[in-house]
Amino acid sequence: MLLMRKKYNTILLGFLLCGFILTSWLSFNLAHNSISKETVNPLSLTQDTVYSEIQEDLMQPIYAAKNMANNTFLRRWAVQGESKPELLIEYLKYIKQDINIDISFFASSQSGVFYHDGDGVISGSENFTQQQWFIAAINSPHDYVINIDQHHLTPSKYTLFINYKVVDAHENIIGIAGVGITLSKLKKIITQYQRHYHRKIYFIDEQGSITLQASSEPKKLNNIHQNDELLPYLDNIFLKQQTAFEFEYNSQPAILHSRWVEQLGWYLIIEHHNKGTSSLVSQEILSSLLLSGSLILLVLCYAHRTFDKYQRQIEAIASFDKLSNALNRQAFDPLLTQHVIQAQQKQQRLSLILLDIDHFKHINDSYGHLAGDKIIQQVALICQQVAQDNDVVCRWGGEEFIVLLPHSDLAKAQQTAEQIKHQLKNMVQVQEIAVTVSFGVAQYQIKESDESFISRADNALLQAKRLGRNRITLAS
Repeated sequence: MLLMRKKYNTILLGFLLCGFILTSWLSFNLAHNSISKETVNPLSLTQDTVYSEIQEDLMQPIYAAKNMANNTFLRRWAVQGESKPELLIEYLKYIKQDINIDISFFASSQSGVFYHDGDGVISGSENFTQQQWFIAAINSPHDYVINIDQHHLTPSKYTLFINYKVVDAHENIIGIAGVGITLSKLKKIITQYQRHYHRKIYFIDEQGSITLQASSEPKKLNNIHQNDELLPYLDNIFLKQQTAFEFEYNSQPAILHSRWVEQLGWYLIIEHHNKGTSSLVSQEILSSLLLSGSLILLVLCYAHRTFDKYQRQIEAIASFDKLSNALNRQAFDPLLTQHVIQAQQKQQRLSLILLDIDHFKHINDSYGHLAGDKIIQQVALICQQVAQDNDVVCRWGGEEFIVLLPHSDLAKAQQTAEQIKHQLKNMVQVQEIAVTVSFGVAQYQIKESDESFISRADNALLQAKRLGRNRITLAS
């Protein structure tokens, strides 16, 4: 294994070395030709990079607002009467500190109270439910709306607010959760990107109004329609897709990239102003990118196949029981936790069956461990054959198995247990040994822990054994 790993590493190193030498040689020739021709071509790749990095910074508040609106604690707290507001205030403070925003809030449409991370609770006397931002958020066909308004704590500062609807289990709107980030902070972010990439970067809305630009940018224009040099190209800008075109800027060639950012409802505009754009250099750069991209793709494909092979082997060893080919307990535990969380958040049904081979120690003592192993294999196979696609079969202990049944209530779980019990009667006998199994069946109860869920099934299994084994008992 070690020698093979060294071999693969040597081959990968050789690929990377060849790619580095080749791309470096091409880059040198490209730079030499570019300087000779005194041309510089703005790469569309830069536009994609700027978009990705800006999106990461500007999308974070939107994702934070979405997580707040879907947060189980916030929704339950609001539905249950908004008692102990200090708990919500602490939660809002945590959100603010976690993503470094200027304000986080929850506006309750039920009580008319505005909760925020600052000085706590603002009473309903401000009647925010009649304000334009709240009405727009409530009536919007979308999950959230964005507006720019004055910060209530610092009215001199304008803030970009993301207002996200919060609904109860019946899809009734119970309030608006959201976050705000001051425009001055956003402008600093845009300024940093503008200086780093040597591009003019700004945002416009669907009406062409400039909504966000660098703090260092002079405020000559408030709307892109006021730019006479761009008037012939406005149709290209507002296509709600990624577009690029050349235009004249101060009698010099320039390139404009436009990209619709759906989450913001704005267009990202990137302008590159330079002299002598050369199509020859563009072709050279494209050739370089294609060649280096092909080499990188080759290396990644080889690396993926190699590491994927080892990963599958390791995962199989770590996740599956070698004897029964069912999941082992180590792999089952996180799956159980995941299904329990989904059942809590989405109020979905979830059941499990805990089964134990009766008198298994006597079978081992009387017929030997090889016979016992074959019985375990057959019981596991029957469980897997009866289980549905979404069900999970796990070898829980020596002769114990668990079948986890998502989207199943107690009656359906009992029916599955009956099927397993029936199939066991037809099981190929090992040395003419009569095999019976006891079952404990439980349905998940909301707010119940993983341990309590399994414990109730285990108690039902113990009761089945006390009642004579070879039977199915339902947990209370």
